[in-house]
Amino acid sequence: MPGSEPIYSARVRIPTIIERARSQVVKLEIYRDGSLQAPSSGTYSLIDPDGTTVSTGSVSVSGSIAQYTIGASDIPATVELGEGWLEEWALTISSTVQTFRRPASMVKRALYPVVADVDLTAIYSDLADVRPSSMSSYQTYIDEAWIDIVNRIRAKGDFEYLIMDPQVLRSPHRDLTLYLIFRDFHSTIGEGRYLELAQEHREVFEARFREISYRYDHDHNGEADDPDKRRALQPVVYLSRPPAMVRRR
Repeated sequence: MPGSEPIYSARVRIPTIIERARSQVVKLEIYRDGSLQAPSSGTYSLIDPDGTTVSTGSVSVSGSIAQYTIGASDIPATVELGEGWLEEWALTISSTVQTFRRPASMVKRALYPVVADVDLTAIYSDLADVRPSSMSSYQTYIDEAWIDIVNRIRAKGDFEYLIMDPQVLRSPHRDLTLYLIFRDFHSTIGEGRYLELAQEHREVFEARFREISYRYDHDHNGEADDPDKRRALQPVVYLSRPPAMVRRR
């Protein structure tokens, strides 16, 4: 990107989760000056850990967002599972091709959150009443909290899609969501009680996140390594060079 060109921001929050042997649509949002930038055209490429392009083609643009459909035949049950995959989006914006990269994880099954608005109102029954009229739900906060939790799990050395017990993340996910909601209420409404609630749920989140443990699928076969053994989420400390990522077929 030459220094005289505008700097665009690709909204990359976590690596793309791609389920092996299943057709799926991937999307990439590009921003500049607070607005979505619609590409006029572009090409998508999915590259495996060995550097081989396994799926490529022209993108389509819907709602100013570039998207591409990865065919199930492009990622059959024989491709490697795990980390090291890469997306390349070569998008034409304002007559100039900009290439954006995003890491991807090839997984047997994605992990989905288990928190919804009903879990929030189960604790605070008036949340639906105080929700701003411009919002139909608290989904934005739920999504943002989930992204933060996924990134934190990865920072500790585990991968969320290998966790076999999604329900163990329910409490920390709920408390982090409530923290985000009440912190926002404090900044927009300004009542002191919202700041207190935000701080309370942040502290509870931190405590519950430290305590979580789960069954884990280290070998990517879709089953817990030991059904009777739970894995605690602990930070990984390397005294020398970290080991190479384990890949599974």
